[in-house]
Amino acid sequence: MALDQGGDETGGEDRRPQVEEIEDKYDVWQHFVHLYPGQITSTLGQAETLFEAIKRLQGEEGLDPWGPFADGEEWELVKWLVRHIGHTVIEEFTKLPITRKLQPSFTSNYTLMKAINKLLQSSEWKLKDITIEGDLLGADGQCQTEDVELWMHDPNDCIHELMANPTFWDAVCFELQQVFDDKEGTTRQYNKMWTADWWWEMQASACEHLPAGAVVAPIILASDKTSLSQFRGDQEVWPVYLTIGNISKDVHSGMFHYCMHQILEPLVKVGNTGIPMNCLDGYVQQLHPILATYVVDFPEQCLVACCKESRCPKDLVTLQPRTPKHTLENLAKYQEGTMEQKEFEDKGLHAVYKPFWATLPHSNIFQCITPDILHQLHKGVFKDHIVAWCTEIVGEEELDAQLKAMTSYSGLHHFKKGISKWKQWTGGDQKELQHVFLGVIAGTVDSRVMSAVCGILDFVSYAQYQSHTEDTLQKMDDTLKLFH
Repeated sequence: MALDQGGDETGGEDRRPQVEEIEDKYDVWQHFVHLYPGQITSTLGQAETLFEAIKRLQGEEGLDPWGPFADGEEWELVKWLVRHIGHTVIEEFTKLPITRKLQPSFTSNYTLMKAINKLLQSSEWKLKDITIEGDLLGADGQCQTEDVELWMHDPNDCIHELMANPTFWDAVCFELQQVFDDKEGTTRQYNKMWTADWWWEMQASACEHLPAGAVVAPIILASDKTSLSQFRGDQEVWPVYLTIGNISKDVHSGMFHYCMHQILEPLVKVGNTGIPMNCLDGYVQQLHPILATYVVDFPEQCLVACCKESRCPKDLVTLQPRTPKHTLENLAKYQEGTMEQKEFEDKGLHAVYKPFWATLPHSNIFQCITPDILHQLHKGVFKDHIVAWCTEIVGEEELDAQLKAMTSYSGLHHFKKGISKWKQWTGGDQKELQHVFLGVIAGTVDSRVMSAVCGILDFVSYAQYQSHTEDTLQKMDDTLKLFH
């Protein structure tokens, strides 16, 4: 017998749980937006986008939409191979009997790469040969040299491709916003680049240096040293990645800065004059690419800032922020011989006389550098300072005993062998230890130590938020003060 909606066979009270909609006084997802009051864009007309041009060229030349591959299925296969499998395994894949039975248009990794290189693209690779002179003498009594290769794309072409990519149709923003959690505008929210102060202030200052309606394209760079020791001895490379903020979420040092200057040199002029770009909405914008953010880990932050790794790349010991002008003045004085060696060393600088960022317009490299959570907080402050400090107070044996005595709990790591014998720490290990550390040292240290550790653990937690409000930023300040 079918049951009545909301009732039972006996006609008794329905005791099943039900969902009742209650009007909430505050919608947690609701936010209030204040738009930038000035002019932030003026189009130069309409034109076909980069991807529309590629599609047109394919039609004019009679190319298949999936070319140079056979069809959509083969296209999907190639996309999967390139994204998830290395060249050696691709070569093995092409030799499998089942692959040969399918008869794809490529027969080896080499022919696959040749086919991929035939795809229409907006920017070609450029090669620049660089000769580096070392400090070791050869048999002829001359300094030995080494030839290295710099492969790069024109950054303007990269920006153009990003701005014209229809994949980002719902993710590109030109409107500057101040976002608030409340209608009164008392609690500011920060989660995307266009909601922060930098872009707002840059657009305001642009009115003084750039034409009306200039569109700022905040450049986000990221680089990370990568070892090639498995393939070429002790060789190292620095891949550099570029994106834009419009889209949502000594000899050694000298060579790095020289190469970065070569890569970014096209941005120097267009940062001031602008460059017309066909955007994905079909309109042409006069974009002004300006370096806004450099994502890099702590050792390379120091490389970028021209300072020693024992120094802060953003501030001086006296708490004064480093500035491009002040740093360049000190480098020039040392190069001219008007600054003593000791004074230069006390400033913690490296003798890099032509930093790549010196000529980039409207950019402050020291403000561009982002925090390195792994090296500066998880490893630096927590593991190397807090854990070492508390181990000195409590003792290795007692700390290990406390960790071993912990009861297992779902979601928390049980350090059943302690930590004193650990040699290889990962960022995950350090975060797992943070989850239990305060409870482990409770009762073994002074209350002041507990307060300091609690403060820094809360600070590390807040620092990892993907979105901030003025309240959470204030709490970060409060927890840091508690630590100190």
